[in-house]
Amino acid sequence: LSPFQSVTRDFAFVMDKSVMVGEAIKSIKNIDPVNIESVNVFDVYEGEHVEKGKKSVAISITLRPFNETLTEAKIEEFSKKVINVISERYK
Repeated sequence: LSPFQSVTRDFAFVMDKSVMVGEAIKSIKNIDPVNIESVNVFDVYEGEHVEKGKKSVAISITLRPFNETLTEAKIEEFSKKVINVISERYK
């Protein structure tokens, strides 16, 4: 167990319906496999306000560092990496 406090952030992405959410989760886990405690999908929505052929996927990510307390700057840096990976791979 880590002596450091975990941090959870939620993200929502609009992606093609054909994207397998499991692949997106693997991509996120590869960003920081040591400190990512969990990646969970808590909502998938298709319908009104989402472009045809697309889906909105809501993902919760929990980080639990083992070496240091996470600063807001490090959390922000991680969040940007998540957004970039998903945006670039799963448009």
